[in-house]
Parts: sequence; structure tokens; C-alpha cells
Amino acid sequence: MTHEPRLQYVDGAWVLAHDLRDGPRPAERRLARHHIAAHRTWGCAAGLTVRARRGRVVVAPGCAVDRCGRFGVLHREVSQPVPRGQEVVVVLALRAGGPAADVRIRRPAEVRDLDVPLAVVDADGGVRDGDGVRRWTRRPGPTRQLGGLVPRGSPVDGVASAWSARVDLGVHRLDGAPAVVAGFADRPSGAATSSTVEVRDGDRTGFTLAVRQYVATGTAPPAARVHAAPAALAWLALLPAARPRFTDPQE
Repeated sequence: MTHEPRLQYVDGAWVLAHDLRDGPRPAERRLARHHIAAHRTWGCAAGLTVRARRGRVVVAPGCAVDRCGRFGVLHREVSQPVPRGQEVVVVLALRAGGPAADVRIRRPAEVRDLDVPLAVVDADGGVRDGDGVRRWTRRPGPTRQLGGLVPRGSPVDGVASAWSARVDLGVHRLDGAPAVVAGFADRPSGAATSSTVEVRDGDRTGFTLAVRQYVATGTAPPAARVHAAPAALAWLALLPAARPRFTDPQE
């Protein structure tokens, strides 16, 4: 077992400011070991969003963990100029082991091992901060998955060659519009040579499945209106959780 070093105080001795400032930091070391051993991850924890503005980058307040497990906090919004005509990397660098941290602009070959990448600014001034250029301590959370079936005979609107069905998601109280994929759950009826299913008008409350059935050239498409689905449709909706948002620099 290892023991944290501690200051040896002597009765009657003076305690100066640098004795407290430069002394051992067991709490920070234990937190760093916790990040490395328990979570085995590093990167942006919250906030630290990057946006471009008139030849400068603006980094919002936030916090991150470096490769050594040390915690860094950017307490205020920081704006820095970026060179034109070349690609650079915006990183967060801890100051003297943290928790104070600074924003640095580096060339890709100059990024240091303990830097936390926040975004890449290309030669045209565009900011890329998604997965692959920004290091996250964790993923945004589990994706919410919804699935269902529009059975054959369900209420629809249209004609035999083009009809649509509305899927209601209001009961799920989603935070945003999900990504939806859909297809036929059974073989479509009729003389169609091919059929397609398109997802339209999607929002947090639901979406529309529009079906088109194509017939051979020279064959008139059926014009009779239909009010019941001639085929069953299956759908899958995915809504990822939001990235963690930064609220308080002291969290």
C-alpha cells in the first residue's frame, strides 16, 4: 500500500502561503486515480463547445479530464485568433496539473500527449468538433429505440398505387425528432413490379409512411381509393441522448 506524502508541521513554526500552495495534493491525486482506474477514459466531460467567429474561435466554459486522470476546468468563455489558410487543432491544456486550464491553438503535429482535443479548424475557418476530432470522456448515453408495426388493414389514405399511414409517437414524449427506417413486413398485394416506403413529415410527435407501388409500363396504375393498408409495414425509430451540457464550473 502506498501512502500520500504530507507536510510535517512543527509546533511554533511559521506556515507561509507557499507551504499551503506547493504542498502535496492528495485529494487531486485520489481523484485522478479514480478517473484512470474506475472509468478508464479521458476527454471532454461537459461544455467546451467550439465555434468560429470572424477569424477567431470561441470556446465555452467547461471541464475535461486529461490522459493522467487530472481534472481541468475552463471557468470562462475564451476567444483566440486562428491562423488563416492552415488547419489547426483547438485543445484544452491543464495549467500546473490543474484544475485551472487554458485553451491552446496548435498545428496537428504539435498536439501534446496531455492535451484534450476540442475541435479542428480547417483552412477555410470551418469547425469540426464531432466524433473523430473531439475526445469525449463518455458517450452521450444510450440511444432510445422504438419499433412498431402498421398491420394490414390499418387506416390509411390514398389510392392502391400510392397510400400513406400516420404513426403517432406522442405517448412517448420524445425530446426531438427520431431517425426512422421502415419497410414492408409482408409481401405487398397487387400486380406491382416494385414498391417503396418513404418516411415523411417526421417530428417528435410522429411520422408518415408513404408507400408507392410501381407497375409495368403500359399498365394503368389503380386509381381506386383505399382506406385500409393492403400490406403491413414495420418501422424502427432511434433517438440518441443529448450530449452532457455544462452548467456550473464548480461541478
